[in-house]
Amino acid sequence: MKAFTRSFSYREILSSLFAALMLVSTGFLCRSLGLFDRRFIVAAVITIIPILLQHRFYLLEHKKRNRILGRLLHNLITALFIFILIATSLKLVDRFHHIGSYSNLMILSIFLVYSAELILSPINLILSRVFKLKLW
Repeated sequence: MKAFTRSFSYREILSSLFAALMLVSTGFLCRSLGLFDRRFIVAAVITIIPILLQHRFYLLEHKKRNRILGRLLHNLITALFIFILIATSLKLVDRFHHIGSYSNLMILSIFLVYSAELILSPINLILSRVFKLKLW
């Protein structure tokens, strides 16, 4: 935890914000194109790619890997930004009543981010052990 707070800066906030913007905007785009209705894999890819890019940017900026506690904290910041962006977007188009409440939206955003982390961590472990390729 000390290592993450020592290297914590505005770059982590910006990368979380851009990952959340990317996730929400591509989600709304695919929803308007009707891609979510038929393909679950599209929703999974839309969720996984921003989180992967966020961890990759951390590696490129700091020249070191982000440990599990730092990644979980970084993901929590991203989930908070996703929550704020989706809540604001749904309020603007007067569709918030479809979600139900703020707690449902917060649970959804945390679930999205941490499920992406649960999918990406074993993939990174397998790639690093078998192919000597690290995603982050």
